[in-house]
Amino acid sequence: MLCRLGQRLSALTTRPRSQLLPRRAAAAHLATMVDGKTFGNFDKIADVKVGYAPIEVQRWKSRVTGLSVAHVKHEGPITNAFFTVPTEIFDDSGCPHTLEHLVFLGSKLYPYKGVLDTLANRAFASGTNAWTDTDQTVYTLTTAGYEGFLRMLPVYMDHLLRPTITDSGFTTEIHHINPEGENAGVMQGRSTTPGDLMDDKYRSLMFPKDSAYRSETGGLMEALRVLTVEKVRDFHKSFYSPHNMSLVVSGDLPTSSLLQVLQDTIEPRIIEHAKAHNLPLSPKPAGWKRPFVETDSAKRLKLEGDKRETVEFPEKDESVGEVELAWVGPENNDFLTGKAIDVLGNYLTDSPISPLQKALVEIPSPYCTEIYWYSRERICRDTLHVALASVPTAELENVEGKVKQVLEQIRKDGFDMERMRMVLRRDRVKLLDQVERGAGDLFGTVLIGDHLYGDEQGKDLQEVLRDMDRFDALDKWTSEDWVKLLSKYYLDAPLVAVHGKPSSILAKKLEEDEKARAAKQREALGPEGLKKAAEELEKAQKENDQPIPPEMISSFEVPSVETISWIPVQSARGGRNETAAANELGQHLEKDRADLPVFVQFDHVKSNFVTLHLYLSTSSLPKHLRPYASLYLSSFFSLPVTLADGTKLTHEAVVKALDDTTVEYDIAFGTRGGAFAEVLHVALKVELDKYERAIGWLRDLVYRSELDVERLKITAAKIQQSLPEQKRDGDTVAWAVSGSIMFDSTQQANAVLEQAKFNPEVVKKLEEKPEDVVKDLEEFRKFVTAPQNLRVSVAGNVLGLKQPQKAWVDHFEKLPSAELSPVPWTKDFRLPLGDNPSKKAVIVPHPAIESSFGVHTSKGIEGFEHPDAPKLIVTLGVLNAMESYLWRYIRGTGLAYGASITQNPESGLLTFSVYKAPNSFKAYEEGGKVVRKLAAGEIDLEETTLESSISSLCFSMANREATVGQAASASFVNQVFKHVPQHYNQQLLSEFKKVTKSDVLDTLRNYIVPLFDPATSVAVIVAAPSKVDDIEKSLQGAGFEVERRSIDFGGEEDGSGSESGSESGSEDGGR
Repeated sequence: MLCRLGQRLSALTTRPRSQLLPRRAAAAHLATMVDGKTFGNFDKIADVKVGYAPIEVQRWKSRVTGLSVAHVKHEGPITNAFFTVPTEIFDDSGCPHTLEHLVFLGSKLYPYKGVLDTLANRAFASGTNAWTDTDQTVYTLTTAGYEGFLRMLPVYMDHLLRPTITDSGFTTEIHHINPEGENAGVMQGRSTTPGDLMDDKYRSLMFPKDSAYRSETGGLMEALRVLTVEKVRDFHKSFYSPHNMSLVVSGDLPTSSLLQVLQDTIEPRIIEHAKAHNLPLSPKPAGWKRPFVETDSAKRLKLEGDKRETVEFPEKDESVGEVELAWVGPENNDFLTGKAIDVLGNYLTDSPISPLQKALVEIPSPYCTEIYWYSRERICRDTLHVALASVPTAELENVEGKVKQVLEQIRKDGFDMERMRMVLRRDRVKLLDQVERGAGDLFGTVLIGDHLYGDEQGKDLQEVLRDMDRFDALDKWTSEDWVKLLSKYYLDAPLVAVHGKPSSILAKKLEEDEKARAAKQREALGPEGLKKAAEELEKAQKENDQPIPPEMISSFEVPSVETISWIPVQSARGGRNETAAANELGQHLEKDRADLPVFVQFDHVKSNFVTLHLYLSTSSLPKHLRPYASLYLSSFFSLPVTLADGTKLTHEAVVKALDDTTVEYDIAFGTRGGAFAEVLHVALKVELDKYERAIGWLRDLVYRSELDVERLKITAAKIQQSLPEQKRDGDTVAWAVSGSIMFDSTQQANAVLEQAKFNPEVVKKLEEKPEDVVKDLEEFRKFVTAPQNLRVSVAGNVLGLKQPQKAWVDHFEKLPSAELSPVPWTKDFRLPLGDNPSKKAVIVPHPAIESSFGVHTSKGIEGFEHPDAPKLIVTLGVLNAMESYLWRYIRGTGLAYGASITQNPESGLLTFSVYKAPNSFKAYEEGGKVVRKLAAGEIDLEETTLESSISSLCFSMANREATVGQAASASFVNQVFKHVPQHYNQQLLSEFKKVTKSDVLDTLRNYIVPLFDPATSVAVIVAAPSKVDDIEKSLQGAGFEVERRSIDFGGEEDGSGSESGSESGSEDGGR
């Protein structure tokens, strides 16, 4: 279960500075590399040079403590670390995930809650993070450069190996009863989502009772409420030992520097701790059993027959459910078969013309809207999965048969080997693309798996990394070989099938049961029990909030920004009349001058690829056409096309050609980061030799596609079927409702609630008067593709293109010259409430959730060059940083799983959002108290906090340009959309340094305090029906004018007392 939010949530002796931080050892004591194979206690056990990329992977192991460390050496500005602990449990208590949260609350040398993240912020990081899965808990740290990472390494390891795990931390972080008698703590709010319920059922059907793979490592709600801190401490003692851990580091840092810190600081601490506590110290202590590998969980998995069950989940809209199919796969070290199964999945599902998509999705009445094909690595044999999303409830029992029917037909007819060769070729290229996008994550995942299940001496590593060799082997497979694979693991093998069925009755029952349970709990506690619970919580919070000694923070030196190595980007505008840029790219373009048909900016980076980005402005769209954007985007790549020579291509021929030409293709609202959403963004990524073909395809898709009615019917049906699933998410609904009262824009017209009204009308029109829809879409296309609305970015290896400019003259549409219209910003589409946020509050009962979500909005700054922008960014960094003020007073007290303030210079608005809270208003109320006290000086704003915030922002800026693709994209967006210099992110760093404590206090008073004042803000809260009454009263008491709004979740009205009855305008989480 992965931590979606990316957020988590004692001895108090002050130690002398010499013990606080690792010190540089004197030169005479430095360990040295011996023959490149040993370094102090560490022996190199594997060294692999990746054949298809400039990357080297080494694995080292301490012969004294057993601690393992792997280093992925590659160029780039970011250092990634994964602290990996195999964790195995045979119950549903939630110990692994609970411990993950508690590790961050202090350690032996750093016994203060928040010190880990506070110091990480000073190390050019943005706090820390973690996730817990069935067989692992992995802690992460990502820094700009490597200097800060090396300083943080001993601090992090102390938290992992010697955490405090206090009673008070357990109370606030995991579970407590609040003064109102409600269960609270940040680990509330799971267990009733379709994914959770179906996964629980799947595990119980697939794995035997003596297997840890059967366990819910995040904990079931009823188990979390009775879990004890003693059990968590025992779990830590069992698994958090150096011989069970592996540190995986990726980045451009010297291996010797990494090993030096481990040898000089971490190993001595481990040895000292082991001696003091009489702990075994060995690469493999006597009696130690490697989790999963040497326990009952390793017993060979075998299904005796098919197993099918239906699981109900709470949902008012009973129109669609979900289906999960699973089989037993190959041995986990059968790498060739594993790769073949991945390729088989791509063959079957990766595009609209793949067999399963074509038969189940691309039809007038879809069996589902998405198909996910994946596998899970397991020591007892991998498990193979097919997940089907948004399945009509009437088809839940039938869709499995349809899947098998398609696979049986392939077994009968054989595989299309031309398509299979294309899939194999594309998968090779995608692997190279993955390396460019994120070598750290890619190889980090491989090395985590190798530590969990691979040979302890690193003997499997060479084979694990031979992906290209496996592609070579699969290139030789015949159709018969692929049929054998399909038959053995899918058609002739027993399966587990779990049907997730929506139930409005269950939604109502859960609401009633929760109210009854809470009432019974309050009655059982009585006034004295509630008073005691409040006292216990207050005591725990007081213990947790002991201040970190200032010298512990100030002694942790902030690295120099000069240590960040930015990815170089050369930028130049295309066109005959543009002045040649004074760089190599400018000279290259000068040799290829041309009168370009559109605005083009070229951004060169070192890459194997080039990406064409076409941006289409929607600013001139008439209001009645705006909601068609979803249909236009969803059908864009799967319509028939008529070529310039009159040749007509079916939609299947178009998709086949795109698959063959591109590495990837995509269309969406806004830039890759989601900003500037009033612009439609088309992207084609290709190898250099396909550049001209890609331009031609861009032309044909934009100007020569045919708005085929049958294809439009299929697309509209898919949109309709996907809406109920989107509405199940409380956070999605909260943002949609907030947008509906603030904006009147194309993006908002395509939000989930607006589409829930508009798309059924489109579906009906396509049956009764399809010519009306086609006419509207033709008009839509005419507006967005007008010359004045087009901007192009060519990003990648531009210097590797022979004719980067002339290719546009030869292969793009011949367009009349036109003056470019301004880039539309969200602020241009604000409603009166968006211009003047005040008093309004909307609360929405949501039957499918157990908690609540909030979005609060006020006025901010407009424009990226606003003089207050650096001050506001730093101020938000001070408030939002992990273990800083909002974290400490909201997350740390169990008021919400997450809360943060964001600013958007494009919309000119500030937003305070609350994620998964027992009572969202209480989190908002507490946030207001904190902000006002800071502004008034009642809570001191420490200089070290300001310094740490600025340091953390260094990471944020560098992380925006962490890959070649991101760096090139930032260059374009900065110059063309934001109207700021190319290196704006780097320039901000120098501006941040100028921000003073006085600036922050002024910014709090001018911008942040109004966000928590009903007179200058608006609120939207989505909550479980049982919580709505209390939250509504609180909003009214604060001074908001409250509207309770009913959303159509399907089924009967929720009966929660809505007066308006209307709707206006739209893996476990780790920390």
